[in-house]
Amino acid sequence: MNNDLEKRLTAYLKKTLRGYKHRKQEKEQAVQEEFNEIIEQKVSLQKYLEKAKDELEILDISSDCPEKAFTNREYYEAMKKVDKRQKKALYLLVVDELTAEQVGKILGTSASNVKKLKEKAIKNFKKNLRARNGK
Repeated sequence: MNNDLEKRLTAYLKKTLRGYKHRKQEKEQAVQEEFNEIIEQKVSLQKYLEKAKDELEILDISSDCPEKAFTNREYYEAMKKVDKRQKKALYLLVVDELTAEQVGKILGTSASNVKKLKEKAIKNFKKNLRARNGK
């Protein structure tokens, strides 16, 4: 009887251990697949970031030359003719999202004058566009 019990116990342990081994292999495979997917996403993200960085370097827009932001040649030329101080005020207000008070400190003028510079920049931009189109 002892021998029969030993055989049954051995068979049960083998079956249990085979099942455990199989489940362990499945789990390892799932983890490896998930890891590979994460690596692929990381590589894709790195490529995207590198491309975005390259595109930003190409633009190289500053408050002194905001016209570089325009891909439309007419807009570029119209903004290029706007007074430098007006362009700078417009850039700092719109692109850098500074307040009129902050821009005033940078330009050494009042907040109300900054607002006037912005209005003049927009007005001159529109005027330059009309002149370019012959209107």
